[in-house]
Amino acid sequence: MPSAADLNSVAILGAGTAVAVGSSGNIMRSTDGGQTWTRRYDSPESSLNFESVDFTPDGVGVAVSSSGLALKTEDGGWTWERIKGS
Repeated sequence: MPSAADLNSVAILGAGTAVAVGSSGNIMRSTDGGQTWTRRYDSPESSLNFESVDFTPDGVGVAVSSSGLALKTEDGGWTWERIKGS
């Protein structure tokens, strides 16, 4: 699990749910106010660095990396698909 030092951005979706992104291509999701986290995207590229994540009120979100990779989720961060970049 990444430490807080490995995380670059956190989005709060409400009702104790949050999504965090960071170094090593990690996207993490919590449904208990941050007590426990589940990895929802694990990049094979260890140098991938997600810098930002944001969501609309209906659970559509985008995570963007420093290399220009963008991933999209339409289910509150449970699944992610590539929409831009390599």
